[in-house]
Amino acid sequence: MHPTHLLYKKNLKSFARTLRTQATEAEWRLWMHLRGRQLLNVQFYRQKPIGPFIVDFFAPRARLVIELDGSQHFELAHLDRDKARDNYLNRLGLTVLRFDNGQVMRTLDGVLAVVYNALLVQLNISSESDIALVGSSSRSARRSPSAKNPPGRNGRPPLQRGQRGAKRMTSEEACPRRK
Repeated sequence: MHPTHLLYKKNLKSFARTLRTQATEAEWRLWMHLRGRQLLNVQFYRQKPIGPFIVDFFAPRARLVIELDGSQHFELAHLDRDKARDNYLNRLGLTVLRFDNGQVMRTLDGVLAVVYNALLVQLNISSESDIALVGSSSRSARRSPSAKNPPGRNGRPPLQRGQRGAKRMTSEEACPRRK
């Protein structure tokens, strides 16, 4: 069974939003490498409701779920729940990768390599030319390498995070009258 649209319980949506604001350090570290289509131009979502569960990371195009487990997941009760959860997600045609927080904190490059290889398999990419085709549609691939901060609509580079914007303009300054 491979539905194109995955259903979820509506009451999980607000809880998922809350979880996004309370991410662990391991989740943030991994997210910094998954967000913005950085791996093979694949979009990932964080704390995504699927069925009766909220998964840590989800790539719909690759049908890939990534779960990060804290120490409580090594308790017998959690192991049984995780197994049932994985079985449910597998029945939906999703592949589940599980890492513990320590793996992400100590060997992030190794975790990213496993995710990258899983994406290759899930997307059925077998050659370097296939990888180039997938990556060529990304926004960063279309941007020239020398244009780190291309000009915005006003001709100035876009503001970086934490920078203050321009002062508010009066309507007269924004649309000066012709004389």
